[in-house]
Amino acid sequence: IHLSMTHDDDKIVLSVADTGHGISEEDAGRVFQRFQQVDGSMTRQNGGLGLGLAISQQLAALHNGKLSLESTLGKGSTFSMCLPRRKQCSNANAN
Repeated sequence: IHLSMTHDDDKIVLSVADTGHGISEEDAGRVFQRFQQVDGSMTRQNGGLGLGLAISQQLAALHNGKLSLESTLGKGSTFSMCLPRRKQCSNANAN
């Protein structure tokens, strides 16, 4: 697993890449849906409920960002969260 962060004046991109099995184009369209996993079989070796990517996508959207997937079968996947960069955080709730 490889973690990276890049940025410029407008955005920050956080990426997580692996060298696993990869995700097919057909499955890539549903991995961001709640309770969906690429391997939904009862013999699946890895646990989870299929909520992590759906929650991450919602968090990105709440910050006016985007979560994306690039994957090649047999080579691995990269998930990237692109968020707009702000010059200054708002202190609207500060006392």
